[in-house]
Amino acid sequence: MCFSASASFMASAYLAFVGACCLKKNRNKEATLLAAIPLLFALQQACEGILWLSFDHHWPLLQSIMPYAFLFFALFVWPIWIPLSITVLEPSQTRRHYLAMFLMVGILIGLYLYHFLIWHGVIAEPTNCHIYYNISIPDVQSTIDSIAYLLATVMPFFVSSMPSLWAFGLLLSGSYLITYLFYLHHLISLWCFFAALLSSFIYLIITKEQQNV
Repeated sequence: MCFSASASFMASAYLAFVGACCLKKNRNKEATLLAAIPLLFALQQACEGILWLSFDHHWPLLQSIMPYAFLFFALFVWPIWIPLSITVLEPSQTRRHYLAMFLMVGILIGLYLYHFLIWHGVIAEPTNCHIYYNISIPDVQSTIDSIAYLLATVMPFFVSSMPSLWAFGLLLSGSYLITYLFYLHHLISLWCFFAALLSSFIYLIITKEQQNV
């Protein structure tokens, strides 16, 4: 599996289209944050596309800036945005309480990870047709951070009372497992790419929700 600037930009254009369709289709203000997810993924993939170009054309300034832009979404935005969007949409008061706990985990781990990134820095390297984001996190700390991150970005789908979000959670979990087993060295880049493409499933969720309104 080979990636490049063109793959990132094509994914970005596709997701921008899907995101626009989601927002146009949506008539439920509580679902707006969920509907906007493909657009945010489009921005993130565009950041990685620019990073690929910086490698191809030897643009050192962009090589130093764009990893922080890409990881802003990966490490900070998603662990907060995902539980927040599901919490706002959840009709059950009891489940919202549980989702609020995952949102708090997301806020804490998002702030911590991006603060760690700013403080210690990151080096992005193109290796084997993928981008490796070299962040100097000790192994034990990395394991704890990963668990907290997954609690914030994956578990809320399974706390939701909406079956369609459960289905999306299963797809997201499957993509993480495959990436972890076969592309561990490039987990951040590839799981974000797969999750970005899967976010087009949100259009179906929005469509189904419009039928229930």
